[in-house]
Amino acid sequence: MIERHPDGTGHPHLAEDRRVYSRRVIAATDDGTLTWKDLLKERAYAVMAASGPEDLDSQLFALITTCQRWRIDLADRRAPT
Repeated sequence: MIERHPDGTGHPHLAEDRRVYSRRVIAATDDGTLTWKDLLKERAYAVMAASGPEDLDSQLFALITTCQRWRIDLADRRAPT
C-alpha cells in the first residue's frame, strides 16, 4: 500500500533551521569534527525547508545519497582487514 501524506515542507522557520545546520556543517568541516550525524541533520533540514516539488525531490535524493554513503562507510569500517 502506498502511503500519501502532505509534504509539510517549505515553512519560513524551516529555512532558518536549514541555514543553522548548514553553518554547523561548514564549521565542523573547518575544524575537523564533521560527523555523519551532522551531515544527516543538515540534509534532513534541507528536505524540510524544500519549497516545491522539484526542490523537495532534489533534497530527498541528497538525503538518500547521504544515508547510502554512511552505510557504505559503516560497512567498510566493519569489514575485516
